[in-house]
Amino acid sequence: VTYALVFPLFILILFGGLTAWRFISVKQSLHLGTYQAARELSRVGRTLPEDQWRARAEAVVRNVVTRELRRNFLIPPDAVVSLSVSVQVPAVLDIGGACNVMQERVLRDILFDIDTQLQWPASVRIPFLGTYDFTLQERQTTYIECPRNWEPPPEGYTY
Repeated sequence: VTYALVFPLFILILFGGLTAWRFISVKQSLHLGTYQAARELSRVGRTLPEDQWRARAEAVVRNVVTRELRRNFLIPPDAVVSLSVSVQVPAVLDIGGACNVMQERVLRDILFDIDTQLQWPASVRIPFLGTYDFTLQERQTTYIECPRNWEPPPEGYTY
């Protein structure tokens, strides 16, 4: 009788713990990917043309975050990862451009935000509790670095 009473609780704790571990691992990968994308944009953002900033910034974020998510072995390689990326365009870019346009003015750092959302690839079923769909979110706020006496790189230069 004791075994019959404790076994469902044991199964719930076991599978719930494994599911929580998977979510924490994937959430950490999403956080790390968003953080690395923010660092990449803070470095590369000053060279992006202002009219293409949003599209190119979102492409950079999508590539970096997807690469980091693919490194996580808990996401199956054949899983369809639904990643939503949003980059808030800095207000300074709307009125005058990034670092190369700001040379006449006092240089300051330009804040921007990155929002990423990951729709969990499949419904999660926890025994005795049911089936759930999850969306993981991450947000990073950082800035485009505009060092003093910075000159834009020559045309065609790559890092």
